[in-house]
Amino acid sequence: MDGAVDLYLCGHNHIYQRLRYRRLTQIMGGGRSNTYDGLIQHPPCKYMKVFDRRQSYVRFTVTDKSIRGEAVALGGDIIDTWTKRLNKNQSR
Repeated sequence: MDGAVDLYLCGHNHIYQRLRYRRLTQIMGGGRSNTYDGLIQHPPCKYMKVFDRRQSYVRFTVTDKSIRGEAVALGGDIIDTWTKRLNKNQSR
């Protein structure tokens, strides 16, 4: 079943991760540097694009045409950036 969803924001598994499956992008925030040691040894699936265990947060910039996300480690390093176009003319 296609739910017509392009972007799913969720949290948290004490990591930052971005997955991509077909047109759906999933962003999981909540990096806290406590990744349940021993339980998450490697990226958990083949759709994983970014996986980072550092303490972090995600900041968003929204315009009329897009939403842009940046995952930022507490030290200031940019872990990941992504942009999704907004479908304002899409009927639901």
